[in-house]
Amino acid sequence: MLMFFSMKCGALFDALLDENEVQKDCQRLTILLQAMENVDGVDFRTDEINKILMKYQISDKVSLEDIEHIIEKKKWKRELLVQLADDKRMEDNNKILRVLSTHSAIELVHFCTNDNMKSKWNTYNMGHPMGETLFWKFIAPKFFDVQSIVGCEYAFLFAADLSEEGALVNYYDVSLKFQKRLDVGTNKPFYDFCCDFMCQEINDMRRNRQLFFENFNIDKDNIIA
Repeated sequence: MLMFFSMKCGALFDALLDENEVQKDCQRLTILLQAMENVDGVDFRTDEINKILMKYQISDKVSLEDIEHIIEKKKWKRELLVQLADDKRMEDNNKILRVLSTHSAIELVHFCTNDNMKSKWNTYNMGHPMGETLFWKFIAPKFFDVQSIVGCEYAFLFAADLSEEGALVNYYDVSLKFQKRLDVGTNKPFYDFCCDFMCQEINDMRRNRQLFFENFNIDKDNIIA
């Protein structure tokens, strides 16, 4: 036996906007409008206004129309907060994690190679590590099979990398094209604490697999089977 792996269903998600930050965002914009309109003759501190202007990277020539345009673009955040509050009042289950959107995914679990067979593998002169070659030859197509049956956007795993230099994470990144992306998240079980969440889009995996074998550079007498 050269390798063992298993797969299970999972889900990734885009995180919901930070509620506190949305509230602060609206407050800052309100302060700008009040300061520019000088509502009720309120005297705002110049340094406070400048900090807000810098946050939005607006010049000192900003107009009321500019600020109103920014507020208009951020209205959906306010609406999101209202819908979030309504959903919390309606739903009794407080264990539900509310997110912006979800993505169907398949997790690669217990992905490991048989170290006792690596010396044998080296006699084949493939020019590529055993785990990398077997992943692209046998495992990647399993993700494609699942995708052909159900909607499945991502493949992901938790890398149990305890090395100081991050050797395993680097291997998964460079050789298997999984990345430590920060724009999507997932639920991490206790079993995978201290492991690194990594993922890739399955459509990207198709292209990466094709590139891998196009540049495999093996001798013509070698056969991958």
